[in-house]
Amino acid sequence: MTAICDYPDYTGWDERGTGEPTERKISSSEITVPMETSLVLQAAVSKSLRGVRISGREFELQLRRADDGSWSAQQRILNERGLVEKQEDFSSSVNRVMNADDLLVALPLFVTSGEVSMTSALASRQAIPIRESESMRIYLEDTDGIINLEPIRLEINGQVDEPPAVQTRLAGIGKAITRKAVMPFQGSVTDDYGLQELFFEFRTEKEEDPTTQPTERQPDGAREFVMEKSEQQPLERFDVLPLELDVDDVLYVTLVARDGDDLNGPHVSRGETYRMKIVSDEALLSLLYQDELNLRRRFEQVIEELERARDDLNQTNAAAAGEENAAGLSEATQRTLNAIQKDALETDAIRAAFESVLEELVNN
Repeated sequence: MTAICDYPDYTGWDERGTGEPTERKISSSEITVPMETSLVLQAAVSKSLRGVRISGREFELQLRRADDGSWSAQQRILNERGLVEKQEDFSSSVNRVMNADDLLVALPLFVTSGEVSMTSALASRQAIPIRESESMRIYLEDTDGIINLEPIRLEINGQVDEPPAVQTRLAGIGKAITRKAVMPFQGSVTDDYGLQELFFEFRTEKEEDPTTQPTERQPDGAREFVMEKSEQQPLERFDVLPLELDVDDVLYVTLVARDGDDLNGPHVSRGETYRMKIVSDEALLSLLYQDELNLRRRFEQVIEELERARDDLNQTNAAAAGEENAAGLSEATQRTLNAIQKDALETDAIRAAFESVLEELVNN
């Protein structure tokens, strides 16, 4: 069985090399496609058919070939209990389901979350609308009267377009900023089919409605948008200076992403909202100075721990000189190694914190 798929344009799957192919072999009893996909199920058989019955949750198609080679075709709408609510003859257009040599059954379907009337779709000979999940059963009868007692089962699942995922953090900036600050955003934004737009949403504490401002770079349909400290994927920066804020103002800033779903969307996602307090240059320098003092104390503590570990090792080594005390020396050596490993990690964290203080000075 094969599915010929026409995917929604916004997914980009109809382009070669993107997503799933348009012609898909159904090797199992299940196929998943994006919502709003049109597809034609094709079932090829080795012998000419005399009868076909295809049942779904809300519809049933039954085709029968007479001895003179002509086909009669009925399409039925089923209620929730599986009983026939309406029946219509489509013998005059049976060629939309059965080919001329009776060896290929082709069923046009449309996977949708929209409100599509099954009655109007069948009456106008359109593709049969199915919902997010559809279970189908196919019965075939050949010209010798042989019927498959166990139906061919097929699950068709519509994959709902999920909202973008926004994962960001502020890089080199604290919660207290000056009126001249630049807020660098680091992280990534992803979407299952492609991002259409990124923008900042911001407002002060005195304002109710936010204002928007597009980011410098735009995703242009990319499925992943990365913001890092690199030339190829630089950080996105929000400039505070044009807002002309006053000291003690409070600013809220959020990065917002919108996908390209123009059928059931677009879907919009917001990252973390950052609350920033506007302070004077002097107040910021005072805060950073306090941070620097705390980092210096941490670094001095690391030095003291390393000196104690060194003295412990030297004392143990001197006491073991000329004696058979290998176990005590081994324990002292292990303690020293543990202290070095712990303090190495702490030293690297202190280094990163000092760099952050410098970045805050630059970004403010």
